[in-house]
Amino acid sequence: MDFDNITFSKQSIFGTSFQPSVKSMNCDIGFLVNNGFIEPTGTIYIESLKKINKSQIWNYIFYLWYHNRNNIVFFKEMSTSQGAASPSMFAKHIYDLFDKTSGDSKKPMMAVFTKQRLVNAIIKVVQGNKSIKIPFLKHLYSKLIDTDIPMQPIEIQSKQPNVKINLDQVKLITNDKYNAKLSTSNNPNVKVQFGINLVSKK
Repeated sequence: MDFDNITFSKQSIFGTSFQPSVKSMNCDIGFLVNNGFIEPTGTIYIESLKKINKSQIWNYIFYLWYHNRNNIVFFKEMSTSQGAASPSMFAKHIYDLFDKTSGDSKKPMMAVFTKQRLVNAIIKVVQGNKSIKIPFLKHLYSKLIDTDIPMQPIEIQSKQPNVKINLDQVKLITNDKYNAKLSTSNNPNVKVQFGINLVSKK
């Protein structure tokens, strides 16, 4: 597939409103974060695809490039010789991460660059680069778990009656904007998972 001479205004690839600028990036990142569409791992929830557009996903990719263009080769190669974002390299490098089908070369760009494929590409990039920088994640989830919950025994409803677990025995395994799921494996005979509401400090 030929990506030469592509510009960021090519809607079949980048959507109808993508702008490679810090202002536009921050606007879309704020939208994704405030609506709880970003996983704690730094990827986008697949379930959120119906509520976001292609340009917003590209702005998240631009965000990853912006913060990692000097330290991760994959993102360095998405830049021009002057260090700016290269539309052809953005398209090519993300396309190279797609799970290809035999008919891709004959499909229009819009059918190849789908929201599902873009999010899958983000997952591959994030999971494949342990040193990747996603600055807002640390701020977002450190606020969520900074709570006034006392460190004391709590009781949970479980198929196994009378199970009591201390908060200092549990660990955070995943969370989103509204709650955190915790689990414990201290006791191999007890396998539980439960949620607690978190209210961040202001």
